[in-house]
Amino acid sequence: MDWLEVRVEKIREKVKNLPLKKAMTCYILAFSLLTVGLTIATNLICELWIDSIYISMEGVVKDSTSGEEDSKEYGSKDNAFKVEIENQESIQAGLAGMDKEESSIYRTLKIIELWSPVVFAVASMWGVSAIFYRNRLKEPFAILQHGVGEVKRQNLYFNINYDSRDEMGQLCDSFEEMRAELLKGKEAMWEMIEKQKQVNSAFAHDLRTPLTVLKGYSDLLERYLPEGKISEEKLKDTLHLMSEHIRRLEKYTYTMKNIQSMEEFPMEKTSMDILVLQQKIRDILRALNQNGGISILYTSGLARSRFVNVDENIILEVLENLLSNGIRYAETNIQVSMELTDEFLYLYVQDDGPGFSEEALKKAVEPYYHESHQEYPEKHYGIGLYICQILCEKHGGVLSLAKSLRKGSTVCASFYLHPNPLQ
Repeated sequence: MDWLEVRVEKIREKVKNLPLKKAMTCYILAFSLLTVGLTIATNLICELWIDSIYISMEGVVKDSTSGEEDSKEYGSKDNAFKVEIENQESIQAGLAGMDKEESSIYRTLKIIELWSPVVFAVASMWGVSAIFYRNRLKEPFAILQHGVGEVKRQNLYFNINYDSRDEMGQLCDSFEEMRAELLKGKEAMWEMIEKQKQVNSAFAHDLRTPLTVLKGYSDLLERYLPEGKISEEKLKDTLHLMSEHIRRLEKYTYTMKNIQSMEEFPMEKTSMDILVLQQKIRDILRALNQNGGISILYTSGLARSRFVNVDENIILEVLENLLSNGIRYAETNIQVSMELTDEFLYLYVQDDGPGFSEEALKKAVEPYYHESHQEYPEKHYGIGLYICQILCEKHGGVLSLAKSLRKGSTVCASFYLHPNPLQ
């Protein structure tokens, strides 16, 4: 019987995939045939019952009313009409001879014969509607209603699946495509919000070190200018450095206002002497040292002049972020150094703090990651190294983290030196 079950299942699958219009037509035809069959069967039963009533009546004989026998006996339409009249008279005579119960049954059977087509037709229409809805519409409607409810609850992590190729199946597929597109839009929106959050965090984070530098210069002037311990040349140099930092802050603020993510941070390469860049780094360290506390030293300086194509703002931005992290964890000092090769500029920042843990070496460059240290309760964004990594990659380099053999940690930022068109 397995072949029969397989055959039936194939027929069901074929019917399930029929278009709704064809399926409704099949349902109507099937129920119409059922209605005709039930009507004929009902009328036949009623006729047999009536015949049995006549036969049971004593002295009453029911003549045959078939057209074939009428034509044989009388042979013409007029004779058939006479037979019909005689049959009616015979029925009346039979009714007069019936008792009350038999008469009631007879009339009931006649009513059933008269109204059974109407009753079966109405029942057929109701059956068609009910079964068609149950088999073809109920399940997809429930699936779509569930989907609409999930969308109202702003939940798009679900699937619409209705296994049929009819119009309702196509509608469910369209709903699923809409859900997928809405989910993509929602994820894109959240990604945009997350990137904007990173930009805002980076902006707040990156302002700290430049402001600390300006505060260092300001403290220097406030401390020595009233006592006349600063020369006019030194005063001009300090004011010039402060102006440069203010201009860089203005440019940085404008940049951060017009970008949607850190990946959009612009890179503007210019040709500059590496010694000039080194001096700017020294000036930043000197200003930070004015605040006291952690000693920041510049070691392994470059002695030879060389023009390279670099983005000064990106390099200084990375340096300030690394210094901000170093100052947070260092105990007594931070060492900064630079190394220059034919293709890369390397910037090292080493502190004598607790150093990176094994987990931090893997995750420290992820946004908003930070380790919990009871001895370092100061809250921070956990985005500094993430910004450094993006800016290094922007400049064709990488950011590398290492734990020192004895104590502390070392961070190396590399920057690719693009060919200098002047050389």
